[in-house]
Amino acid sequence: MSLPADLQSNQEIAMWIRENIKDLYPAMDLDVTDYDVHAMLDKVHIKDVEVAMGYVAVGYEYDYSIVNGCRDLNFSGTSKLNRMTGNLKGRILTFPIHQSLPLRSTCDEL
Repeated sequence: MSLPADLQSNQEIAMWIRENIKDLYPAMDLDVTDYDVHAMLDKVHIKDVEVAMGYVAVGYEYDYSIVNGCRDLNFSGTSKLNRMTGNLKGRILTFPIHQSLPLRSTCDEL
């Protein structure tokens, strides 16, 4: 993604990333189905952004909730701290798109 031309310092770039984090969701591990197949993503929290010498790292957590009305089991929680890294070359910010692992079955153990 291209950064606006008016961003001059690493701090301004970090602030821009915080303000436009939804544009980076494809690069983040936001798969909540590891917790439960009924889990839903609620909110993403940016913990820290590091920008230095062409390297960008974003630390984040997310809130999720599970509503299972049939069993009267409702739960909400926060993920562990996640981190994604990317590159900054000139005005171009690049993060690899996150690829979730396929769901495993109990048959995989046999």
